[in-house]
Amino acid sequence: MKVRFVNDDQRGRGYACFVCADVIEPSAKFAFSICKASDMTFLGKSGWQSAEEKHVPDSWARKDNTAALYVGPAVVDSLDENENYRLTLFAGGLAPQKSAFSITNVNRSFREGQSLVQGAVPRAAPPEEEQPETPAGPEQPPADAREEPVADTPPPARSVRLPAVFAAALALVLLLGGGLWRYARQNVNTPATDETPRTQAENPEPAPGAREQVRQFLRDPQTSAREAMTLYHALSRAPDGTGPETQDAVYRLLYFASQKGDAEATLALARCVDPATPAFGTIPKDAREAWGHYAAVVQKKPEAAHDMQTLKAWLETEAGGGNALARQWIDAIAGDAANP
Repeated sequence: MKVRFVNDDQRGRGYACFVCADVIEPSAKFAFSICKASDMTFLGKSGWQSAEEKHVPDSWARKDNTAALYVGPAVVDSLDENENYRLTLFAGGLAPQKSAFSITNVNRSFREGQSLVQGAVPRAAPPEEEQPETPAGPEQPPADAREEPVADTPPPARSVRLPAVFAAALALVLLLGGGLWRYARQNVNTPATDETPRTQAENPEPAPGAREQVRQFLRDPQTSAREAMTLYHALSRAPDGTGPETQDAVYRLLYFASQKGDAEATLALARCVDPATPAFGTIPKDAREAWGHYAAVVQKKPEAAHDMQTLKAWLETEAGGGNALARQWIDAIAGDAANP
């Protein structure tokens, strides 16, 4: 099974659809659970929790072996572009079907912290407040009919000019004093002045981590699969390229490029979820998903045939040793081959 997350633009923000391809015998009843790869917690009704909890989609549709599960804000608002997830589909009495998926863009409902009440019309900016009218007093005579002021006139200009001269002198003194202080400080504290830029140079602002780089990169709608693969190789070769956080981040690049038809990305994606290969970050293993990716690119990437034989041998060994999940994977892969 392969899962793809799609925002439901017709229903609006907070609504989305999980498109589940290659579903074995789609049932009339569906339920699902979502696991967060970074800490292996499950989405519950009150947030993320340690126990797995099943959810029923708002509605669903199916065509052939593809099922579309429509969900609302209760699920969508809890998802994050910075995370990788695993969706487990429960269909009838069949064994649970699992697939990893990531999200490049999620339109949450913004139920918390909304700036406008739903359905309300934003108010226009209030007009400038008018100055309150002064109560009407006795009518004043026209300007030309008023008497010349006698006793209450301000002092002559000389009394105004004296403070201005004093202020100018004070400003000059302060200016000269400031210049002398600056000169003395430069000569006395020269070592401290030189030390400041050196300290700043020795402690530059840290570069963003792999997760933040990927998040910013995938925000650009013009991003191409080739550019995603270029960043994937750069981050994988970095000093922390084999760390779980970096591997979880670059998995999103592989998923993005694979969705756009890049064969190299699809082959790398298959190896991430192949249980016969070492762990890749916190990405869950799924032999059926890996087999499907290998089969999709074996014509363009002949080395995928060797990976398929290795996976087949691993599954047979595990199933022979009593691994029930390996036996389920073998049956599922055989079912996919019989119903391409």
